[in-house]
Amino acid sequence: VMFDQLPKTEIADYLSGLLIGEELKSAKTELSLGRQTNIQVIGGNNLTSRYALALDELEISYQVAPNDIVARGQFKIAKIAGLVK
Repeated sequence: VMFDQLPKTEIADYLSGLLIGEELKSAKTELSLGRQTNIQVIGGNNLTSRYALALDELEISYQVAPNDIVARGQFKIAKIAGLVK
């Protein structure tokens, strides 16, 4: 894998790093243009820690949303839709 330079067990981490890096490279461009002022990192602990590490390295300020933010949002939508009380 990867010309015998990377063990198979590290492929997912490597690809995740590439994607996060490219996404944050674009975000940094947007930030320099004044288009975004508040970065919210939403996801599981494993993913948010990767984003936090990269954002710290790029000196981009951010906030990590609570772990249950998605569940709370889904509950609110279900409540508004009358699916739960």
